[in-house]
Order: sequence, then C-alpha cells, then structure tokens
Amino acid sequence: MSVAAETSALEARMMEPIQIEKSGSFQLSHAASTSMNVSVDNAPDASVEACMSLALSVLGSLPAEHAEALTDLTLVFDDNAKRGQAGGHLMRIRCVDISDEEFAAVMVHEMGHIVDTGLLQGSGSDEYVFSDGSKPVLKDDLSVLFYETSWISNYSFTSETDGYSFVSRYATSDPFEDFAETYVAYVLHGETFRSYAASSDEINEKYEFMKNYVFEGIEYSGIDQAQAYDERVYDVTKLPFDLDFFLNN
Repeated sequence: MSVAAETSALEARMMEPIQIEKSGSFQLSHAASTSMNVSVDNAPDASVEACMSLALSVLGSLPAEHAEALTDLTLVFDDNAKRGQAGGHLMRIRCVDISDEEFAAVMVHEMGHIVDTGLLQGSGSDEYVFSDGSKPVLKDDLSVLFYETSWISNYSFTSETDGYSFVSRYATSDPFEDFAETYVAYVLHGETFRSYAASSDEINEKYEFMKNYVFEGIEYSGIDQAQAYDERVYDVTKLPFDLDFFLNN
C-alpha cells in the first residue's frame, strides 16, 4: 500500500532537538500543574500571548499526564514553517497562517507523538523491529501493542491490513503517524472513530487501545459529527470539529 503525496499532508515529525531560546513557566488548568520551557521567535507580544493562550487551552483539555509529558514547546511565527513537529518531550508548532481550529487539531496530533514517543516508553533492553528514526523501539514499549495491529515493521503492513484499517490515509505512512492520527481522531472525532470501528476489526482494536491504555477509559463525544464510513481523508487535522465544545467541556 502506498500513499500519494498531497499538498495538505501534515509535515513530518521533528527528528532533531529543539533549541530553546528563552524559557518561561506556564501552569495548566489541571488539578495537577506542570511547567514547560517555551521558546518563541521574534514576534509581537500580543501574537505570542494569543498563541500561548490557545496552546495552554488545548493542553488543558487533554489528560494531565499527557500534557505534563511535553516539557519544551517552541512557538513558530514563520508563514513558511511546518505546521507542527514533535518527538520525545519536544514540540514545535506554527502560530501564523493557521486557523484556531487547525492549530488545535495539529497540536493534538503532535501530542499523539509526545504520548507515543515520550510518555509510553519501554524500560527493558531488548530492541524490537520498529525504530523511531535512529532510536530503536524497545520490545516492552506499550506502543508496540498498537503498532502490531497493522504493522510488522516501520514500512510493512500485516497481511490483514487494508485501507480501512486506518483513520486516515496519512496514518498509513508509518506506525508513528498511525498512532498520532489515531490519537487526534480519538480526541476530536470520537463519533467518526466509533463509526469506523463498527465496521473494521483493526480500527476497533486501535480504538480499544486508545481507550484502555492511553486514556484510561475516557471517551470523547459531542465534538464532531460522524463521517461516512467509505470516506478517508488524507489528514485528520483537516476534519471539522467544534473547537469551543472541545475546550470548554
């Protein structure tokens, strides 16, 4: 299975460390607070404040443990920059030439990478068949249970996998994008995700993994409207959803 390149594709995840220029401590609206280092480009204070406010609102709408896994955030004020990049505990996200809805969706997608490659980490020494760039995935990494639903290696699918085994076409890129696209679908498009799961065993397995292992039983509803099963967008972050409902419920 291959995926054609499209101009609307979410840019590749960051594979290099973020260089922090200056830092500040920000508290989230969770009972458990956290702080993170924040780097910004040379941007007007009002623009930084608005972007930071939205970013904190998005993080505050996710489980506290997920938000706390993000330790370094760079706000990018460059029209030509990638929309988002994340890996480990680091994230870069573009604050300009993007709607609030798309910004929030991209940030949730990138938080999927933070949870996958930063929070859910193995503790053993045995390396497995998957690797995140040059970093091998450990055999006891919880994410392996998710990857093995559709993948036998970074770029090979199981024999049962087909196009309906994924929440988007971009999710077929590799196991890590599959995880991140599935994560954002779970949070912002629960109705659509559940409609997919009703007709696909693999999608159902991925939904149950997110529900039981990542979100500890929390399910999301009322944020989107279910899409027709035979439609698969390239990029989940382009699907419409109710931003106000997501941030305030």
